[in-house]
Amino acid sequence: MHSLGVKCNEFTFPSVLKACSITRDLGLGKQVHAVALFTGFEFDEFVANTLVVMYAKCREFGDSRRLFDAIPERNVVSWNALFSCYVQSDFHGESMDLFQEMILSGVRPNEYSLSRRINVCTGLGDGSHGRKIHGYMKDMIAWNAVISGHSQNGEDIEAVSLFSEMYKEGGEFNQTTLSTVLKATASVQAIDVCEQVHSLSIKTGFESDMYVINSLLDTYGKCGRVEDAARIFKECPIEDVVALTSMITAYSQYEQGEEALKLYLQMLERVNKSDSFVCSSLLNACANLSA
Repeated sequence: MHSLGVKCNEFTFPSVLKACSITRDLGLGKQVHAVALFTGFEFDEFVANTLVVMYAKCREFGDSRRLFDAIPERNVVSWNALFSCYVQSDFHGESMDLFQEMILSGVRPNEYSLSRRINVCTGLGDGSHGRKIHGYMKDMIAWNAVISGHSQNGEDIEAVSLFSEMYKEGGEFNQTTLSTVLKATASVQAIDVCEQVHSLSIKTGFESDMYVINSLLDTYGKCGRVEDAARIFKECPIEDVVALTSMITAYSQYEQGEEALKLYLQMLERVNKSDSFVCSSLLNACANLSA
C-alpha cells in the first residue's frame, strides 16, 4: 500500500502494528515505525500507544519504554498499554512501579488499570495490596475493579468481604457489582450472602436486571436452592438463553430431570437455539432419570 503511493493515516498504522504484535514480527514493526516517523504520525495518540504495545509484545521493553516516555501527553490509555504488557510478561515489580508512577503523575486509574493491579498483587503473592487499592479512588469503579479482580483470581471470600466493607461505608454499586459478588458467592456457596444480595437488589431496583437475575439463578442453583431459582426464573423472559441454561443446569444437578427436559423443550419451541453446555446439562438430567 505504502509502496504504491497510497497514504497511510492514524487508523492504518495501529491496524498494521497490531498485526505485528500478534505475529511478533519485530522487523516489519520497525519498518512501519519508520514510515510513521517519516509521515509525522509517530506521536499520534493511537499510533504511539500501539507502538508501545508492539515493541513490548516483541519483548523490546527498552524501546517500548523510551517511546512511552516520549509521548507528549500520556493519558490513562497510554499508561494501560505499557502496564498491560508488563503484567502479561510477568514483570510484576516493574508493573507495581509503573502503577505508582501513574498515580504520582496525576493520571486517574480506570477500572482496567485497577483490575490489572490486582493481577500483579496476586502474581507477587501480596494479597494485602489488593485491599488497599481502593484508597486511590473511593468510587464505584474502584470498588468494582477490586472486587472483580479478587473474584477472577479465585479469591472469592475476599471479594465478598470487600463488598460487605463497601456497603458498610455507603459506597455506590450497580448491577455489575451485584453480579460479581453473586459469582463469588456461588463459588463459596455462601447462601446467606446470596439472600442478602438478593434482598438488596430488590430494595435498589436491580432485581429486574437480567445480569443480576442470571447471577441469582446461577448462585441459588449452585447452592442447591432450586425452588428459589425456579421462582426467580418464572419472572424473567423465557427467551433469555443464559437464564434457561442456568435453570436447566440447576434442575439437572439436583436430580430433577423431568423439569430439566420440560424446560429444554420450551427453549427449543421459543428460541430455537441451544449450546454444548445446555446439552451437557441435559445429558446429566437424562442420566438421573434412568438411574
